[in-house]
Amino acid sequence: MLIAHLADTHLGLRQYGLTWREEDIYERFREAVEVAVREGVDAILISGDMFDRARPPIRAIRVALDTLELPYSKGIPVYVILGEHDIPKVRDEPPQVLLRYAKLMGTHKTPDVDFLRIDGREYVIAGVSHFPSRKKYLDKLRERIVAAASKVGGRKSILMLHQNIRNVFGFEEGIDLADIPKAFTYVAMGHIHMRKVLKTPEGTTVAYPGSIEILRSDEVRVWEEEGKGFYLVDLSGDEPTVSKVDLDVTPQAVVEADHPSHVPPVEDALRKLLRMLKPGRKGILHVRIRMRADVQADPASQVRELIRRRAGDKVYVRVSVERVAPDLLRAGRQALSVGEMIDEVSIVASVISAPGNPGPTAVKVARSIVKLKNVLAGIETGDVESAVEAILSERDFWRPKVKTADEIPLSSTVLRKTRPRGGLDAFLR
Repeated sequence: MLIAHLADTHLGLRQYGLTWREEDIYERFREAVEVAVREGVDAILISGDMFDRARPPIRAIRVALDTLELPYSKGIPVYVILGEHDIPKVRDEPPQVLLRYAKLMGTHKTPDVDFLRIDGREYVIAGVSHFPSRKKYLDKLRERIVAAASKVGGRKSILMLHQNIRNVFGFEEGIDLADIPKAFTYVAMGHIHMRKVLKTPEGTTVAYPGSIEILRSDEVRVWEEEGKGFYLVDLSGDEPTVSKVDLDVTPQAVVEADHPSHVPPVEDALRKLLRMLKPGRKGILHVRIRMRADVQADPASQVRELIRRRAGDKVYVRVSVERVAPDLLRAGRQALSVGEMIDEVSIVASVISAPGNPGPTAVKVARSIVKLKNVLAGIETGDVESAVEAILSERDFWRPKVKTADEIPLSSTVLRKTRPRGGLDAFLR
């Protein structure tokens, strides 16, 4: 049995507000499905975040329908689960219910397990849609995984999940590799946008194929090192054989430099980027400049004009300028010269706690604050609600720092009927 394992396709994402970037992502999805069909796969798995939001553009749904008609016409089943981007925030249906050529798995309305017969042998396809990274939900997720494992019955099987595994990304709550039952042969993960293949203590293969396009600037380095695309997984042997399939993604580059010596590295990165561009294609250049706060200059406009003159509209440039005090700029250079990183958690902990005495609780809260900042900035993936809840959960820490408000007179309050909760609770109950 040969499967194509995709995840985090994010159809409908209009990156940086650019229409052509939305089209790029559609084209990568078409390319992935066409390659999978051409390779003769027996099934296609999409492990969550198929759409960028629960109410995607109509065009995104149309592209999904038209693209998945190809494997359907060849008798190739397509299985999908929901990622956090796919789940409606209000009581509604996810967009996947409109995809008549795909089987939605692991919601409260759809089965967790399906059976697929290939060349006279029966395989089990199990799927559980995304659960938030909070203990009460993760405990429920573990129960669902165990329940699905009980239906495997010794057959070769695949489990589809869209979750963080703590062994991969330690800054977000998630399940552990040890939580994966040995009944499963292969675990098709989504959620983390980098490629990763691991083994559970029992020997089950667990794999993240990553996103099919560069969806954030911090993914550029990942793409340069390991490419972007999906996996072909062969289950015919004693153990799964996982092979990378690279897609023709939009080239991007990142430049980090200090003013006023930023121009040469920008020119060098631009030359390399232009060499990667195919006819009719565009690229993206991310430029991050650090400069002294007391210097009167506009390096952002300078860089944009440089790109316009050298590349025209072939390269879209994003410039960010960080103005810092002279001593901090020197400190940053020294840290970078010895390969060190600025410890954001320690800085935040020192600000929110007593001087010189952060304490373990302050460090824990600071870690949640940095996590929230990174999620909002698109630096890392995660659940905003979970990060906020983690910050506010330490009531004893915050109580001395917040002035108690006067009690509101009863006559001024307005009682409203509580509305039934939809969204996550509706899908996970």
